[in-house]
Amino acid sequence: MKNILDKLKGSSGDFILAVIAIVLLNLVSSNAFFRVDLTEQKSFSISEASKTVVKNLGSNLSVNVFFSDDLPAPYNGVEQYLRDLLSEYKFSGNKYFNYKFFDMSRRENQELAMNYGIRQTQVQKVDTTELSSKAVWMGLAITYGDNIKVLDSVGSTAGLEYKLTTSISKMISTADIISGAKDKAPSLTLYAASKLSEFGVIGYENLQAEVKRAFDEVNKKYGSVLSFKVLDPQDDNAVTAANQYGLQLISFEDKSGKKQNAVLGLVLESGDNFRLISLQLKKVPVFGYIISGAEDIEEKIESNIEALLSRTVEIGYITGHGERPLNSSPYAQQSNEFDASNLQSILSDIYTIKEIKLSDEEIPDRLKCLIINGPTQAYSQEELYKLDQFIMKGGNVELYLNPLEELDNGQGMMPQYLKPRTGLDTILEKYGITANADYVFDENCYKNQTEQGRFDMYWAPLLKPSSLSRKNPVTKNLGGLIFLQSGSIDIPEDGKNPDVKYTVLAASSKKSWSQKDQIILYPGYVNPPLDKSEEKSFNLAVLAEGKFKSAFADQEAPKASGDAETDGDSKSESSQDFSASTKINESTQPGKILFVNSAMVTTSALIDKAGEEPMALFIRNATDYLSGEEDFCYMRTKGVFKNYMETKNEALAILVKLMNQIGLSVLVLIAGFIAWRMRIVRRNEIRIKYNPDDRREQPLNGENND
Repeated sequence: MKNILDKLKGSSGDFILAVIAIVLLNLVSSNAFFRVDLTEQKSFSISEASKTVVKNLGSNLSVNVFFSDDLPAPYNGVEQYLRDLLSEYKFSGNKYFNYKFFDMSRRENQELAMNYGIRQTQVQKVDTTELSSKAVWMGLAITYGDNIKVLDSVGSTAGLEYKLTTSISKMISTADIISGAKDKAPSLTLYAASKLSEFGVIGYENLQAEVKRAFDEVNKKYGSVLSFKVLDPQDDNAVTAANQYGLQLISFEDKSGKKQNAVLGLVLESGDNFRLISLQLKKVPVFGYIISGAEDIEEKIESNIEALLSRTVEIGYITGHGERPLNSSPYAQQSNEFDASNLQSILSDIYTIKEIKLSDEEIPDRLKCLIINGPTQAYSQEELYKLDQFIMKGGNVELYLNPLEELDNGQGMMPQYLKPRTGLDTILEKYGITANADYVFDENCYKNQTEQGRFDMYWAPLLKPSSLSRKNPVTKNLGGLIFLQSGSIDIPEDGKNPDVKYTVLAASSKKSWSQKDQIILYPGYVNPPLDKSEEKSFNLAVLAEGKFKSAFADQEAPKASGDAETDGDSKSESSQDFSASTKINESTQPGKILFVNSAMVTTSALIDKAGEEPMALFIRNATDYLSGEEDFCYMRTKGVFKNYMETKNEALAILVKLMNQIGLSVLVLIAGFIAWRMRIVRRNEIRIKYNPDDRREQPLNGENND
């Protein structure tokens, strides 16, 4: 025992204790460790919303990942990012969260992926001598109970956490509803006009079989609790079904010449709620009539089930004043007007949009957010008052207004632009926001490439990251935006209204100018001003947050039509006099107003149906922020913004590129050379000081001592 203690006291003991310390440190760190994400966008960390979802799981949820090895760039980093992301989910989740990566070189794993509905994807592979394509696996399947959600062709890390978290949330919500109440399990009804078979309509013969096949595949994922039926209502029953569900009503004459009615479409119902999956009878030149809308029918059924059953947040959409319609209409297509159908598509993944006609109904208190999009007609004082009181109660409002409206003066005449008189600008001014009646033009704009050449669309400002707010979640991770036919916005100077915080989310460049008249939105007719002093930056999107003063604070509340007395002081006819008022003069709790002085930004001109274009991300983030879902802003845009160098000096750009490619290696070589020379100098100094007579090396002064 004494010998052992003596050894521990010696140099060998230090080594043994060091080994023991390292082993103990590894044991502790395997169970208690922390992570630090130093990236600007927190790309390798998950948000609090994601942590909450996986932390509160009540049943087993598994993420099965099917990725090929040796993926070519830029896909080779997606799998590693997914591994890091899922490890974060696992670290934050409870015992019910699990994930697994499958070796896709094995045949049984490929068959498993195909059973989930994942298919191989063709990607381009650049070799040293040629460009080729390669079939790879890049998908994952999420399972929760009997429910399966597939994310196929995952070729980018952008927004991947958002897709995972929202998919998991929808699956949990849908599965819980179905398991908790079997009577709410959705039923799918195919309304198919059997008479169409007599007219040789292309696609009708296989329609029922294709819908049934798609339904069976979806039904497997939901534990076979869904139901399916086919109906063929005719004449008056067809008209009733068309009016009830919005189905396409088809009128035709049979062989006897008798006029008949029938309907076509798919309806998904759960309780009192339903979703329409539109099928359309269309006439195509040469081919005759075809049935459109049946493509990707399995995906449409599944996505509509999620939308029907998931506990989505409800937001309001004001109608009744010429606002842009949420649904595409034949009139809008024929008149070349832009609807807001893509706006509905990008928001419907986590929101349910409730249309509200202010003239007929009140704004429900449960709503957190309202959207007002491109009205052309005036709001009554009563309607403005309803909006004002909604804001005073802490409600949040998104406004997309047209700064100018083009009037048709006849062919060959210069168009005239006037400010739409909706009345909304009057209450906005009370909140400190001034909507100017002008168009903002910018030399930094979108360039339209045509056969005639490249034209500057000055009325479509192209905003770089430096023109966006880098602190607010709405625009923090966006790499740039394109605005269209936008007007300028004025806000109070800092400190003028201490109860409200004003944030400029987007502004044009310093090479911008505005025009109120003599406007022709056509390339070649708009030119920058000769006097550059007229150019400056203009606010295009602003956010106001805080407690507002009512726009009706200094006046009586408008009386509702048909009511003898409404809000405001009133006296009863009883012996006891009293007064009562429900008008709120100052905000009871903070609210938010997001204002963009353009309604063109909500149309298909700038937003895509998938919601991946920059303006689509901006609008989705804005709705999230106003609805209290701030985490979604970061998740959706994570990895979207890249740091690019902004320089017009080509030589400087080449120099920076070379520094990024070989700069580190050069610096290491230089540092090594300096260290080597310093070591030689140091060695010579030591030799001269302690052994000047050593003739094995030449003296530093180069003298000959022979």
